[in-house]
Amino acid sequence: MITLSLVAERVSTSVAGVLSGYPLGAAIVLFFYGLEVSPEFTAKSAIYAMPGLIGTQSFVYLLLLRFYSNDLEKLENLMISMLKKDFLTVNGARLEIARINPQATTKTTLVFLHEGLGSTFMWRDFPAKLTAVTGCKAFVFRRLGYGESDSCPLPRPIRFMHDEGLTVLPEVLKAARIDDYILIGHSDGGSIALIHAGDLPTKGLRGVVTEAAHVFCEELTVQSIRKAKTDFLTGDLRKQLEKYHSANTDTAFWGWNDVWLHPDFIHWNIEDYLPHIQVPILAIQGEDDNYGTKAQIEAIVQQAGGGTETVMLSACGHAPHRDREKAVLAAMNGFIRGLIGHPQGSHI
Repeated sequence: MITLSLVAERVSTSVAGVLSGYPLGAAIVLFFYGLEVSPEFTAKSAIYAMPGLIGTQSFVYLLLLRFYSNDLEKLENLMISMLKKDFLTVNGARLEIARINPQATTKTTLVFLHEGLGSTFMWRDFPAKLTAVTGCKAFVFRRLGYGESDSCPLPRPIRFMHDEGLTVLPEVLKAARIDDYILIGHSDGGSIALIHAGDLPTKGLRGVVTEAAHVFCEELTVQSIRKAKTDFLTGDLRKQLEKYHSANTDTAFWGWNDVWLHPDFIHWNIEDYLPHIQVPILAIQGEDDNYGTKAQIEAIVQQAGGGTETVMLSACGHAPHRDREKAVLAAMNGFIRGLIGHPQGSHI
């Protein structure tokens, strides 16, 4: 602060302003110190803070591009390590969470439930983009055994998704103080959302969005999970998962893989929950999904009690929000705005 004031007095206010942009927080210091010197000092210096900030950002961007242009995976790892982490304690266990757009005036929160090998960061910036267009808050968390959430005992029981939807999720919502929400679940997360919605009463639940949800086990699913096991043991899947799950990598993978490959899991089925769902559903699936056929989405349409909108996407695999982001954003935006009373195209 003292250095900046000396620069301003002995060199120029514009130079001090530019320097204050490295980082922008220094501009705040400059502002308050400037008030003690003179309003003119503050006005002349402050307008040059933005060029300093832009210069800093450009320098960092070019530096990252210079060192990581040939290794995008390393750059992604760096960005993940820089993301802010937060935690929520639920029944004595610590869960890694992220709250997005918490200042939104819309009271509804979009609660994201990740896939069987997923995590908070594997959603990437999709939750932020969805909150931007809907005006809602978002709450993203990792289940036990994933990422930096606490670990959990293995093997998982065949009813592990029932436990998550009926027992764990209500406790998470309570601890997070969320009482007005829409569930957005991907794969296993979609199944958990359907189970939760089919367990009456579900006070505060406005609707459910699923991506590639399972309502029963198919042979195609088992085949793909067997292939994932081979990739984990002999390919690079372990390395890919380690950047998201760190010390929990084995727990995350084997907790998912072992239970789905259990001989009794072929009988796993949650269709009994569908008729009890009394809120609207948006069911999204890719035509090229290697973990499930369109029989999954057809079962939801035929049996869900609250009505179902469907979106089948061409050139799309098991992760629609990554493979066809624009189409998925548009579909979810229209569905969510209908639930919260904001017609598509209106201003929040």
